Amino acid sequence: AAYNLRALEGRRMSEIAKIAVIGSGAMGRGIAQSAVLAGYPVVLNDLSQDLVQMAREKITQSIDKGVEQGKTTPENAQAAAARLTISAELADSYEADLVIEAIPENLDLKRSLFAASVRLPAQRSVRVR
Repeated sequence: AAYNLRALEGRRMSEIAKIAVIGSGAMGRGIAQSAVLAGYPVVLNDLSQDLVQMAREKITQSIDKGVEQGKTTPENAQAAAARLTISAELADSYEADLVIEAIPENLDLKRSLFAASVRLPAQRSVRVR
């Protein structure tokens, strides 16, 4: 596979204003949780509103456990929760500066997602061919 990384040339994480995570399973939840705790607004996307709502609940439970264990403060937990947006609409991810794919290892599903990703603005995307 050839990677077109020109969209990221010269970019720094400090220039990333919004992250989208596609897939709300264990990996997607973990990535989204880490990103919101690090201060990034995140759109967590999956196929249904039920899936992303369950993911939000699990992320909230995990962050709350981190508060109980002294890993984060209640204020940071509240701010992190406010940075998390959930959506069942892929188009809600199109304005992100960084889109992370975390869907199941199913070739047809991945092909479908990458076909839909051609709608991303070219100057903001990394295309895998």
